[in-house]
Amino acid sequence: MNNSDCRCSPRYAMKIPIRFREMEAISEPEGYTGETTNISRTGVFFITKAPLLLGSVLLLTLRVPKELSGSANSEVQCVARVVRMEWELNDSFGYGTRIDLRHGAAAAVRESNEMAEAVASGSRY
Repeated sequence: MNNSDCRCSPRYAMKIPIRFREMEAISEPEGYTGETTNISRTGVFFITKAPLLLGSVLLLTLRVPKELSGSANSEVQCVARVVRMEWELNDSFGYGTRIDLRHGAAAAVRESNEMAEAVASGSRY
């Protein structure tokens, strides 16, 4: 392992459908779709056609398999930041994300809406 590889937890090669939207993009409630290529407790790498910027904060929604959750498959939402980008074939992009916060679905959506409203009104969040 080289010094630039900061993975703190094991990665699992898994193809899982993923939905996501940028936290600031309240006007895009449906967001985008993609597919994971690997996943861990601290990050997700996924492929999509959506162009994103490094540092973008995303609300990710995916069904976590039993192998990772330890219980039945469950849909999870989390907040993650894009920390790596790779060009892929067929006009697609690969994004490495670091999970910043774990939330229940309602809490994540409520927090993203509150943050967007604060930013829009000029308040500090």
